[in-house]
Amino acid sequence: MTTKKRKSETLIKTDDDAKKSKRSQIKTRIMESADFLTSAKTYKLIISDGKGKEVTSFECIPKEFSTGSFGWATNGKKFSTSIGGTEVKVQINCNLIVDDSKPVKNTTQPSKKVNKQELSSDTE
Repeated sequence: MTTKKRKSETLIKTDDDAKKSKRSQIKTRIMESADFLTSAKTYKLIISDGKGKEVTSFECIPKEFSTGSFGWATNGKKFSTSIGGTEVKVQINCNLIVDDSKPVKNTTQPSKKVNKQELSSDTE
C-alpha cells in the first residue's frame, strides 16, 4: 500500500486500485492484419531537398512485420545526391507502423502445459 500527501489531505492507494488501473490499460488491436492488407492503399514517400524540390520518391506498400504489427514499408531503394561536391549513394529503409496493430497477447487465461501422455490419450 502506498501513501501520498497532497497539501493537507492524505491519499491512500490500495492494491485493488493498482489492479483496476492495470486492467484499464489493456490495449486492443485496432484491426486484424488480413483486413489491413486487403484494404490499405499504397503511399508515395517523397524525398525533397531543403528548397522543396523533389529528389526522388518511393512506393510504400502495405506489409505485416515480423512482430505481427502492420503498416507500410519500402526498403533497399537507392538514390544518389551530392554533398559538398562529392557524389554519394543513399539507401532508404522506411517503416510506417500503425499504432495498436501488434497482436494482443491473451493474459487472462494461464497457458496449459500439455505432456505427451495427454496427447496420446486424446487420439485413442
